[in-house]
Amino acid sequence: MNQVCALARMRFVGYARSQRVIAPVLATLAVLGILHAGGKSSPVEAYGMSAIVLFGILAWQAKLSVDTEPDAQRKLSYLAVGSARRDMVAGLLAAGATAVPTILVGLAAAWFSSAVDAGDDGSMVGALFFGVWVHLLAAVPAWAVGAFASRPVTRTRGWGVAMLVGASVLVLVLGIADAGPLRWLVPQLVGAIKAGEDGNVARGVAITLHAVVWSAVLLGAYTALRNRRR
Repeated sequence: MNQVCALARMRFVGYARSQRVIAPVLATLAVLGILHAGGKSSPVEAYGMSAIVLFGILAWQAKLSVDTEPDAQRKLSYLAVGSARRDMVAGLLAAGATAVPTILVGLAAAWFSSAVDAGDDGSMVGALFFGVWVHLLAAVPAWAVGAFASRPVTRTRGWGVAMLVGASVLVLVLGIADAGPLRWLVPQLVGAIKAGEDGNVARGVAITLHAVVWSAVLLGAYTALRNRRR
């Protein structure tokens, strides 16, 4: 386990110190600035829309993290930890860690830009709880999408970009209420906003379980394809 954590830390630091991190950071600041420039809104709407617009960036960061390590170095890392499973776990941990700063920025941006009212302590706690939940609801599936679109699976930059963009667009298009049953083919980020507005805890739990299962299936496919293409 220590070897896996050390390798994950090395890969995250390698990504954070590379120039690859610049574009997602600038994109995050740009989309949040545009999103919150329209005036005040409810915490549910502000945080829900923040999670939706950050989905593609979160997936992009995860992909870039997996892609940062050159193929030759990845083979050496595989030999160092002693198994393909440990190597993949380390890569996924590093990719997941890239979401943490972005989520924190997404949570803070709404307050610092005065896009929502702080309200009393109870409403602030509830708003932050919803914000954390909806951003994690976006981050976990985005993490799976980014891993699946990474170079070890897609092999080429073109296919990786197509997978990344295609998945992000489908989440937005099929996630709207008018898509009917097809909306359950993707994580329910739009549905999470509706559940938050209605205070529907049962629907929130169902949406969370669906996102976890959806992500697990995609990560399972990632694992199978990566083992086959190693």
